[in-house]
Amino acid sequence: MIYSILIVSIINFAFANKFDFKSISYKNENDSTIFFEILSNEVTNNQFVKYLNSALQKDEIKIDEKHRIIGYYSGDVYYNEGSKVFAFLDGDNKMDHIIFNNNLFELRDSNYANHPVTKISWYCANAFAIYYDAMLPSAIEWEKAAEYIKIKQKINLVYYKEKINFNSGKLKPVNDYDLFGNVSEWTRSIDNEIKSFKLIKGASFKDSNEKFLDLNYNKMNFANQTLNDTGFRIIKYSK
Repeated sequence: MIYSILIVSIINFAFANKFDFKSISYKNENDSTIFFEILSNEVTNNQFVKYLNSALQKDEIKIDEKHRIIGYYSGDVYYNEGSKVFAFLDGDNKMDHIIFNNNLFELRDSNYANHPVTKISWYCANAFAIYYDAMLPSAIEWEKAAEYIKIKQKINLVYYKEKINFNSGKLKPVNDYDLFGNVSEWTRSIDNEIKSFKLIKGASFKDSNEKFLDLNYNKMNFANQTLNDTGFRIIKYSK
């Protein structure tokens, strides 16, 4: 199915912790124009710490006896309603740059404040989005946003590998090219064949095969997985 991208101007507006959004529009298969705003960068460790502390204060998350962050998911066709593991605070899968100290979440090292948050489950990314009256992008919405940046910035992904942080082996702070590298990103879409898999879009600092630079290429994983090369961003529909 072919969609046409409409190039529109970038807008910034205050939202929650003054997140910056880009305005995107595209035409769907019915030739209707769809408008939405997507977070300019992946959600950072600093932004995520603010969310965790706010959600903890409102009893929307808790820390269990296994030092896991637990939150609620309303359920869907493939995943049951109930308490889900959002992230780990201890063990091999613990979040690298966020700790829980004296009943508060904080950064382990302030030098990583603007790095994308990783090692969070799909449930956690989804809860963050809902908390701010937003949602995770669908795979199509993610692709449309990536096309916008690619055309606007005249990016040749093969020659921009360093700038987009592809196959570097090291995570970097967020920037305008993150849709193509640095970390891959959770979406709200599911795989057409394995329905219990959530689709993941974009290449990461760990990828070496150039197939991951194809905007239409899909990764996938279970909603409970916490991956060190996968983060997320959120979208809001224009009113």
